[in-house]
Amino acid sequence: MQEFDDCIAELSPDLCAPFNQEARQLEAQLSTMYKMVAKMARSEEDLEHVAGMWGMMVNFCDEAATRIGNLSAKRPNWDSHQFLDMISATRNKCLRLQTMHS
Repeated sequence: MQEFDDCIAELSPDLCAPFNQEARQLEAQLSTMYKMVAKMARSEEDLEHVAGMWGMMVNFCDEAATRIGNLSAKRPNWDSHQFLDMISATRNKCLRLQTMHS
């Protein structure tokens, strides 16, 4: 998340294409983390541990949504809604899996 913050801080507020590129990279990281947690969860026998892993993913999604949402408020010309929708969908999946394993 710090790398995302650093890159975004250097962007011109007038250009949305560089923001989209950074947001897509954050989206890719989120997707990769989701796949890694899913793979680890399949081999974990302790359901509380599995729920904890999904809880960490929920928290990461919340952090990502907060960052993108704050940027959206400051720079409405940057179309961030598509990224917020994806983060929300991933968060909902993770929350469902966390609840299922609790």
